[in-house]
Amino acid sequence: MADKSTGNDGEMPAPIVQATEGSFERFGDLTDPTNPRRAAVGWVLAARDGDDALFRAFSVPDRSYTRQEVVSAIDGMGLSDRVINSEDPNRMVAMRLVGGMPEGQAVEIVGEMEAMVMLIVLVNLPLAGWSVWGLANEMPPITDVFTES
Repeated sequence: MADKSTGNDGEMPAPIVQATEGSFERFGDLTDPTNPRRAAVGWVLAARDGDDALFRAFSVPDRSYTRQEVVSAIDGMGLSDRVINSEDPNRMVAMRLVGGMPEGQAVEIVGEMEAMVMLIVLVNLPLAGWSVWGLANEMPPITDVFTES
């Protein structure tokens, strides 16, 4: 489980953000299983709403985190609509969680500055589509993620 971190890591500057009133519309079609945003939004909302079955449906099987651990880790964080590509964006991407936002808010990145940032790492599994691998402070090497998955 990642720790909330502050500051720039050199590769992904932390964003200036603004909350968008309860709207995930700009995340695209959240019914489209080929949209990684769908898994991230579903996972975050299921965690916060206490829906263990849906939380597990959006999670990579056999990962060792609980819904309660995730809720604690993402407390006070909003979800950015931007997808961050790995070296193989067809297999792994990430999305930012940004601190200091009202819970459950969509977050728009409007510039660069230091802010609390954590990544939701998503993987595209052959039979399941996009699923959440877990939380990280930085993009993990794809070989480490797929060795574990």
